[in-house]
This record gives sequence, structure tokens and C-alpha cells, in this order.
Amino acid sequence: LHDYIDTLAPVVAISLHCYGALVEPNESGQAVQLAAAYAKAAGYKLIAEWRYYEITGELNESLNDLDTASFDVELRDGASDTFEKNLAALKAVLKAVAEAGAD
Repeated sequence: LHDYIDTLAPVVAISLHCYGALVEPNESGQAVQLAAAYAKAAGYKLIAEWRYYEITGELNESLNDLDTASFDVELRDGASDTFEKNLAALKAVLKAVAEAGAD
């Protein structure tokens, strides 16, 4: 997956997980700003670093080696508005990417 993302050279990579209602960016590019836009639109908590349990090998952090902005999204549990909030969050990230490209 790491090599495939390197080949694609995306503006941002978003990894979805279950569940904790939080967003964790890496340190590359606009990751923090894009993750913040996602978190705000979804109503999720933005965290700087994962501290809940030890992780060995994390795609999000490995993408720093490629200078690729990335963030993990820990989805909320099955609340009735989860899909709509995450769709709004993805649209917020697309808008932020488009606005950054216009600069």
C-alpha cells in the first residue's frame, strides 16, 4: 500500500478505521489543516498523536517518508448521522484542497 500511494503521489491520503470519533494527522504537507477541516465537519476530536495503545507499523506515519499528507479517521459508532457527517467532512477536505490549489 505504501508503494502504491508513492506511485499515485496524492495530495492527501485518508485512512478510515473503527471507531473512536477522532482524527490524527501526520506531519507532512497540509495534513494538520486538512485533518482539522475533517474533524470540524464531522464533529470529531483532532489529536496530535495516538496515545491509546502501542501501534507497530502505521501507514499514516510511514507516509511522512514520502512527504505525503495523511490522516487517520477513527469513525464514530453506528449513530444514525455518521454517514452524513463523514460525507460532509470529506467534502470539507476536498474544498480545502481546492482552495489551497488556488493559492
